[in-house]
Amino acid sequence: MSYKFIKLFTGILFSLVLFLSFTVVAKAQNCPRSLVNDPAPGICGLYVDENNNQFCDLSEEKTIPLKSQSNLVEKKVIETPLATKDYYMWQLTLVFTLIYLLSLFLVKKGYLSLMVNRKIWNMLLLIAFVITVITSVLVLLRLNYGLSLSVYADMVFWHVEVGYVMILISICHTLWHTAYFKTYFK
Repeated sequence: MSYKFIKLFTGILFSLVLFLSFTVVAKAQNCPRSLVNDPAPGICGLYVDENNNQFCDLSEEKTIPLKSQSNLVEKKVIETPLATKDYYMWQLTLVFTLIYLLSLFLVKKGYLSLMVNRKIWNMLLLIAFVITVITSVLVLLRLNYGLSLSVYADMVFWHVEVGYVMILISICHTLWHTAYFKTYFK
């Protein structure tokens, strides 16, 4: 196994992750506490009022104009964080499966040793775990203590996405070690 090949493989993997991160479409942030029309100064430390209407922008009801035959009618829609967030579970599953199958193919063909393959996936598992922990702590600090971060919506999005990748890698990791776990039950 050559150092050049490992460097190329990790470079391709990093480029793919970087490319996928730029394909994400940003969504508007909603109230993380699911409040509706939270008046000034706000119940939590997340209060934002850029349109100066004395309601937190994150908790405002969204209105969608609907055209009828005779006039313009407004329909109130209350959005919740889970209803409006677009997460990429099936896309991540597909990309993960393709990358994992590629790594298994490289092991079968002898371009990559099983030990190096597992080290790469263990490192990816560790990175996903660390990112998930850091974003968890920052989300908790914001919700409980009002820590103001401008990238909060993106942070929650990446927490969920990286957490899902961590789950996928953890499943493979557990399957690799089934023989080890079977010894516990003998």
